[in-house]
Amino acid sequence: MAADSATAGRPAYLELLAQVLEDGVLTKDEAAALADLAGAYSLTRTQVEAAHRGFLLALARRAVGDGTVTRAERRELITTAGHLGLPEKLVRTVLDDARAALDDQRGRLCRPLPPGWSHGEPLRLGDGVAFTGCDDLVRARLEGRAKTVGLRVTGSVSGRTAILVTDGSAPSTTKSAAAQRLGTRIVHPDVFAELIEYVQPATTPERSGGDATPAAGSAKGSPPTW
Repeated sequence: MAADSATAGRPAYLELLAQVLEDGVLTKDEAAALADLAGAYSLTRTQVEAAHRGFLLALARRAVGDGTVTRAERRELITTAGHLGLPEKLVRTVLDDARAALDDQRGRLCRPLPPGWSHGEPLRLGDGVAFTGCDDLVRARLEGRAKTVGLRVTGSVSGRTAILVTDGSAPSTTKSAAAQRLGTRIVHPDVFAELIEYVQPATTPERSGGDATPAAGSAKGSPPTW
């Protein structure tokens, strides 16, 4: 009976958790409400901690969905982890897990290269791409599509950039010079439009993270931890 109660209580607990953290603040009254609900459904400490981790992972999946985790999104994750009594270092773990799950999902949707493929090495999930000298509307469309299929759109060209997309109208930009110096592959927007239709799975799983940004503010309450 207790197991049945806990099974039914987890969705209710997560729903209340989402409501009280919608404004990014957990008050003492809200923490008490969570504790009362957990007690009413006989949730154990382990079950509550699992719910907190699941909630943080759901936020991480939402953050990585567009291909870029902003500083604001990272701060939100760190702050939420603090409210939930979870260590800050867990944020990097859940972001890595969220990226891996998304890459796995996208990898299963990758289309095989068509017969007569003539564009050389295909792009792969997680590859970095940069743009320069392109029509603004064309660039916006291609950037959005690139993020959707799992590529990283960067603001500069580095050794980790797989491709620079340019129509050649601005051959002397900083990005063009960097691409020439580094030997970065340069393609026309029309070619890139075909490349992103056939992005392939990553050859090796890559864990990305980066230093976490310190959270702003502090919790006013603490969730139940038993």
